[in-house]
Amino acid sequence: MEIDSSLDNDIIIGCSSGNVSNSALAVIRISGFFSLAKFSSFFSISLESIVPRQMYLTRIVNGPLLLDELLFSFFAAPSSYTGESILELYPHGNVLNVERIIDAFIDRFSLRLARPGEFTLRAYKNKKLNFAQIEGLELLLNANSQFAFQQGLEILNGELFHSYRQLYDNFIALSSSCDLLIDFSEDVGEEEGRKNLDLALHNFEKIITVLHQRCNIQSTASLNPKIVLFGPTNAGKSTFFNYLLSENRSIVSPVAGTTRDFISEHIKIDGNAFVLIDSAGLREIADNSIEEEGIRRSKSLHSSSFFKALVVSSQEFNSSLVDEYDFDVLLVTHSDLIDPLKFSLPATKKPVLFVGPMGPDNSAAGSIGPVGNYFVFHSHNQDFGPIGPEASPALPIFNRLVSLKLQALIASNPILIERQKHVISSIYTRFAEVLSAQRQSDLGVISSKISDLGVVINELIGVVTPEDSLNLIFSKFCIGK
Repeated sequence: MEIDSSLDNDIIIGCSSGNVSNSALAVIRISGFFSLAKFSSFFSISLESIVPRQMYLTRIVNGPLLLDELLFSFFAAPSSYTGESILELYPHGNVLNVERIIDAFIDRFSLRLARPGEFTLRAYKNKKLNFAQIEGLELLLNANSQFAFQQGLEILNGELFHSYRQLYDNFIALSSSCDLLIDFSEDVGEEEGRKNLDLALHNFEKIITVLHQRCNIQSTASLNPKIVLFGPTNAGKSTFFNYLLSENRSIVSPVAGTTRDFISEHIKIDGNAFVLIDSAGLREIADNSIEEEGIRRSKSLHSSSFFKALVVSSQEFNSSLVDEYDFDVLLVTHSDLIDPLKFSLPATKKPVLFVGPMGPDNSAAGSIGPVGNYFVFHSHNQDFGPIGPEASPALPIFNRLVSLKLQALIASNPILIERQKHVISSIYTRFAEVLSAQRQSDLGVISSKISDLGVVINELIGVVTPEDSLNLIFSKFCIGK
């Protein structure tokens, strides 16, 4: 949303619980600087003695029309989410009912429907949240993984928020130590002043070094992690795609190049959301420009995906693919047609799974069908015991490999938000300049470099933030937030 200060004084209303499907209850939020008595005509109980932050039961009436019987609570300014007075209604969650109540308040009391993210924008302007916390809230609301959700919470008021505050507090101590040495060295003594400055530099360096290390971890793909099945035409990608989804989502055909464009579906693995992608088959010479474009898109998806599964057929195995493409697991399909123990494995330390259909009697079922029970002979994978043969269902093993990679990323505790990573890198660079000046013992230069450092630290926690960054972040919020 574009920031428009002329709208700051409006009283706004919006559904904060989502208004796209019916539910038992909903949340309607009204925010602005108003007296609760303004809405008295809609309530069946007196609003004169309402105590903030307590729950009350009332009927909402519009003249002779009963709109709903509901609970409500009042949050008096400035002790509220936005810093303004907030009235929250908790009506029955039928979409039609929610819209009817909102429309009635707008018509009777000249309220305005809130724009996306406007409640949080007001919280920012009233200094209830800083910009880094708003980014954490956006991450929390749109997270596709448990880790991203948790980091959103930590930026709001958890470990990462306190790390940023600690960095800021140590910067204040650093700046003060420098000012003390310049202005009051005769009072505190040159040696004592230098000790204070060195200690402040040391404390600041410890914090920024850890934060900078967390920024150097490649974590962008984890925000919306993709699992891509890629490989030659007719290797069985679409078949395995359908197997993972337990439905015939992708067309399976013996004709090479059937999948011309990628097909994607959302799946959940161990509580984390992933996008599973069946990509167009790779081959050197495409039949036409459409297939050529599909191959180009497959290569692009490969480079941007979090987890890469190279799918090859045991009947047309080309070891050059193993050398050419990066992958997390090699799936050798049609393994019912070979003896996996005698198959010539490629030179790779990545997991190799031989997959194929299994009949009801645990025998090989013949040609691959779109959906069925799969067996796996797995090898080169220490997480699943010794080198095969060991027949087991394909789905839990494949999912486990995906989870292991995500867990490894989470263990490194990366910072996910790109703007914060960029600003922290800038702080690290500016601090290196402070250390360089300190080694030269030039207090004037040190003071100047510390001032430059302060500009980017303020940007990290949101004291100074460009308006285009604000517009971008608030555009991702829903109406009621």
